[in-house]
Amino acid sequence: MSAAPDPLTIILLTCVFLVLSEILRALSAGTLLCPPQPRRRIEFDGALFGAATFFILFNVIPVLVQRFLLRSESAAEKPVPTSLQIELNVVFNFLMIAALVAFIVARRKNRLADYGIDVHGWLAEMRYGGLAFLACLPFVIAITVLISRWRSPDTQNSLLILLRQTGSERTVREVVLAAAVSAPLAEEMLFRVAFQGSLEARLPLAWAIGIPAVVFAGVHGPYDALPLLPLAVALGCVYHFRRSYVAVVTTHALFNATFLILALAQKGGG
Repeated sequence: MSAAPDPLTIILLTCVFLVLSEILRALSAGTLLCPPQPRRRIEFDGALFGAATFFILFNVIPVLVQRFLLRSESAAEKPVPTSLQIELNVVFNFLMIAALVAFIVARRKNRLADYGIDVHGWLAEMRYGGLAFLACLPFVIAITVLISRWRSPDTQNSLLILLRQTGSERTVREVVLAAAVSAPLAEEMLFRVAFQGSLEARLPLAWAIGIPAVVFAGVHGPYDALPLLPLAVALGCVYHFRRSYVAVVTTHALFNATFLILALAQKGGG
């Protein structure tokens, strides 16, 4: 007899189902597409851009150290985080969000709404986030399949490895909080709002979307970078055309939740 579904799996599935159901409802009602909220052009803010660069380097340096300074035999195996490390990472993510928001408010060059940090039309923006998730998913799956011969279970995302290995319900809850809540909120605030938002004020659009997309994919390590690139590009395009924090967080959260559901289902069936 198969085990009962994990409650967290049910919650994640429900969230994914609700967003996709809203897309279908809006499509059948003819209200799926709507114009973006009017936004002022973002003025370049050097302090915010500097803060974003600092936080990005804070994420990039450990990846570079692991990739180039450790021996290749040990670098190929991702270190699995401890429960304390996950908790600290969640706290750090929320502190980073608070710091970046404080920079925007204190500098007064741009309003939070100029960066899309508001709840106006949030339901429509969630629909666009869901559409971006559906659009990028086939490309992610195709790339993952193409490079699967060069990957092993030990090269998966470290949180997915931990989810596969752990028997602790507390650790599972922490992984879900980190991957489906904390990471989408923090990474979209950093890479799209602060970083891409600043670059769009100075660079041509292709560079303003492309640079954050490549950096975002790169900080996830060499094995995850290529599969994550379609997601990163989709997030950049959604943020440019919708200028909505809600939209990109929705895309990112749906993406992470989908792979968490698969990992939880595999763990439950193992």
